Amino acid sequence: MIRSYQKSDFEQLAFVWSLAFRAGNPYEITEDLVGKETETFVMECDKKIVGGYRIHKMTASRFEQHISCGGIAAVAVLPEARTEGAGEKLMKHALHELHKRKTPLSTLYAFKESYYRKFGWECIGNPLNITCQSHVLPKLQPSLPIQTITSENYKKIRPAYEGFCKLYNGLNMRTERWWEKLFVNKENPAHILVAGSPPQAYAIVSFTQDFWVNQPINEFVWSSMEGYNAIIAMFKKIGINRTSVSWMEPSDSPFLARFKNPGVEVSMNRTIMLRVVHVQEAFQSIKTRHQGNFKIKIIDNELKQNEGPWLVEFENGTVKCSPHTSADFEMDIKTFSQAYMGEPSFQSLYKMGLITCNNEDALTHAENLFPSRACICLDYF
Repeated sequence: MIRSYQKSDFEQLAFVWSLAFRAGNPYEITEDLVGKETETFVMECDKKIVGGYRIHKMTASRFEQHISCGGIAAVAVLPEARTEGAGEKLMKHALHELHKRKTPLSTLYAFKESYYRKFGWECIGNPLNITCQSHVLPKLQPSLPIQTITSENYKKIRPAYEGFCKLYNGLNMRTERWWEKLFVNKENPAHILVAGSPPQAYAIVSFTQDFWVNQPINEFVWSSMEGYNAIIAMFKKIGINRTSVSWMEPSDSPFLARFKNPGVEVSMNRTIMLRVVHVQEAFQSIKTRHQGNFKIKIIDNELKQNEGPWLVEFENGTVKCSPHTSADFEMDIKTFSQAYMGEPSFQSLYKMGLITCNNEDALTHAENLFPSRACICLDYF
């Protein structure tokens, strides 16, 4: 049986999560096990809790909109109950719970992506980790003033983050709780480098104690190229007594477009997985300046309610989605989730043969509703 968490479950669920996430180190009774803006579920077998998971209340940016999203986290099962289908039952419960609530989207970070693909989640975006040797960092003359502020003043940078959300898909519009999570490490407190007033970019940095090592940047965000250049100029200064500086950017990285050189290393960063949970709500959450229509069928083995076929009509900024009897397109839920968010794009997925089409005239309409855009998520949960 899977049910909502109760206070009396603390000891047993804390034991499950301590084994999965804390190397067996126990939770203190004073700790908030379930957290704010979350809902926790437990799996009970013979009056013993053998697993659990958590749903975070989140959003995902999509072309200046913020779509309601459930972030799945802390999925864990006792070692003796593993490989017997307990994890699968937890994931299916999460899907049906979110669909029942008409939550359009769900995101998660996977321990192994292939496992969650079985339930319809798929990777979106290709975030990059850039490590640049200090002597290779470009010498720029920023046009914006820079100031360093402490984490207690984080509210000053929220406009820059909100501007970043308008440039990229997949970002969570942070509440106070999400902002506070960025600064929980008191042993090595983070400082914020802010470009411009009002802020047009920022970088959150926990400075290393040692010289001539890599200096990681916790988070780098910009809402204008002026702000971006100003922070890159600061990386040069930060790196003056460091071997290198590293940070994350979306796949359309401005740094790689303009400053790629020997001494710059690029690797794939951790990628978030996303799933459309409620197809009708996902369509009707879209705001668009285009007009058109098409019919679509979506293969969803876990949520047959999503399959359709659906008639999708859009004009005057709104999208309607209603049941139909035929389809111009057919794709599985993983492909649809990627096309919905824009990376990989609808067009590229079609070229890969992951979308079948029997009405070429509908292609343009669908591409207008599913334009390409780089995806990234900066929140870990």
